[in-house]
Amino acid sequence: MAVSNGVEAVLEFLRKNGLSEAESALRQDIIENNDLGNFDYEKFFFPMVPPPPPVRVRSFSRLSELSADGNCSKSSSDEFVSIGSPTSRVSSSGTPKLTGFEENKELPIVLNTVLAGRYYVTEYLGSAAFSRVVQAHDLQTGIDVCLKIIKNDKDFFDQSLDEIKLLKLVNKHDPADLHHFLRLYDYFY
Repeated sequence: MAVSNGVEAVLEFLRKNGLSEAESALRQDIIENNDLGNFDYEKFFFPMVPPPPPVRVRSFSRLSELSADGNCSKSSSDEFVSIGSPTSRVSSSGTPKLTGFEENKELPIVLNTVLAGRYYVTEYLGSAAFSRVVQAHDLQTGIDVCLKIIKNDKDFFDQSLDEIKLLKLVNKHDPADLHHFLRLYDYFY
């Protein structure tokens, strides 16, 4: 398979680090894309989406505006801000951007934050052996979705790639969503 130097470097990295499932997934995406010379492997790993639209969030000028049970008091006001703007009260845990090489295998789930520049986390739904699930609002399409967040472990990553393949197969055989199975709208690493 003829691929660009950048893609070949990524494939070599995946091969050296024992991530054969990720390598085969990348090769499958290249085949499906059918544009081998101009394949943008950075979008494969880091999908770029337009900035999210302004959303209504609670604005707190003082910590005392929070009541004892954590609910908003009547004196709080709504304001429109863009997610990620300096005036936004919606922020992540305050830690630097995660790289995937952290000791902790779990991404901290913080309500009212945006994941992958697209999914506004609204509710924590639950957890399983190798993942956690949150409800989120897709800022690009405007629909509510569930996000399955896989723990940072090679075995869990390989299992999630198998799940993606299975969901792609389900989507392929029910493209009009006649049977209302689970739908795979997007995935990202």
